[in-house]
Amino acid sequence: MGVEDDGTVSGVSNPLKFEEKIYNVCSDSIRPVVAPELWKYEIDGKDVFCFYISAGFSKPYAILQRGRERYYTRRGTRIQEASRDELLRLFQTSGQIHYETTPTIKGRYADLDFTRIVDFFRHNQINRIDISNWKGDRIKRFLKNKEVLAEYQGKLYPTVAGTLLFGEKPSSLLGYSGITVAKFADIERNYNYVDFRLDKPIMCTFPEHGGKEESGLIDEALEKIKSIILEKSSVTIKGAARVVSYPYPEESIREAVVNAVAHRDYTISGIDIRVDIYPDRLEIESPGKLPNTLSLESIRLGAKYYRNQILVQYLKEAGFMDLHSLGIPVKILKLCTEYTGREPGLEESDNSFKVTLYPKKKAMVGDVEEGILNLLRTSGKPMKTREISAAIGLAKRTTITWINRLIEKNMVEPTSENRNDPNCRYRLRY
Repeated sequence: MGVEDDGTVSGVSNPLKFEEKIYNVCSDSIRPVVAPELWKYEIDGKDVFCFYISAGFSKPYAILQRGRERYYTRRGTRIQEASRDELLRLFQTSGQIHYETTPTIKGRYADLDFTRIVDFFRHNQINRIDISNWKGDRIKRFLKNKEVLAEYQGKLYPTVAGTLLFGEKPSSLLGYSGITVAKFADIERNYNYVDFRLDKPIMCTFPEHGGKEESGLIDEALEKIKSIILEKSSVTIKGAARVVSYPYPEESIREAVVNAVAHRDYTISGIDIRVDIYPDRLEIESPGKLPNTLSLESIRLGAKYYRNQILVQYLKEAGFMDLHSLGIPVKILKLCTEYTGREPGLEESDNSFKVTLYPKKKAMVGDVEEGILNLLRTSGKPMKTREISAAIGLAKRTTITWINRLIEKNMVEPTSENRNDPNCRYRLRY
């Protein structure tokens, strides 16, 4: 203070009064109170002040005006009073309220899938409880204590967490709370795509023999993603086994999807978690910024803060999340980098957090190999060895050598396991 925008030193006319004003504003007009650091300098015989306020941990902060606390947010270059939904997100991010325990007034106890509830507690990896024979008030009290149900005006309703975990169709009560998986034909977002919207409870069911009977949201999303990227996968035959080489590590995809479900901001309605699959990358985007205490740098090192603490606990007990919470630094960043040779991208925008995975690098090919690949790419159908040999102008034995190299690089495959079969042809793997 005391320096103009153009750098001219104008000075502060009454230093004592100015200093008193700064401290009074910080103590009387801001809630919670903030403590500034203040320095006074003399430049060209004029008093200049510098004051600094560090980032606070008691967010959100309010301006006290006429006895009322007002909260403001920045939208571009403008500062406006926060809306109701923005306030809800601010207080949830600060940890002062837990939105996931809020009752869904549109819901009823009957909207929960009791089979999924019973199976979750029966197969719980931390504390197994058989509630299959419990009835009436006993089961309702239990689910209330487990924060699956909440009481409001004398009635019991599913909580937000209970609806997400066990609701028959969560989006009917919470708006868009599922996952949309989209496959794009081009490397940029356009209308050339096909998508699948998944709206299911998170938890699955188990028959008595232990296999999954009905999948939950996460498992179904992973199966859909797997079916799409399988089209870009390389397949080799080793003995009697069919070995699939995926362009992405499956564990990294799983971790990114689980994190998106666990940590998304469910106060933001009208948008699903998005999984966008492009020819050159896979993006998992979750509604909601990182909580106040986290940054892109800190989560790379394993820092954690649970926006949805109850949801995270259920996911841990179900085996979706490990107890150490090292998913991003180990299962995503380290594993992907080792598997594909390129570190995944982490990106935060105003209302979302996105993880971008890049596929395994393709093997380098020489001119002859590229010629064979182009030939197979443009032929529209698999080709015999002699057809390839004639087209590229090489002897059949030499052509077989080059085809074998492309097979080793998982770029070409035979149509028959017996390559001596006169009907055996060769085609691209992707």
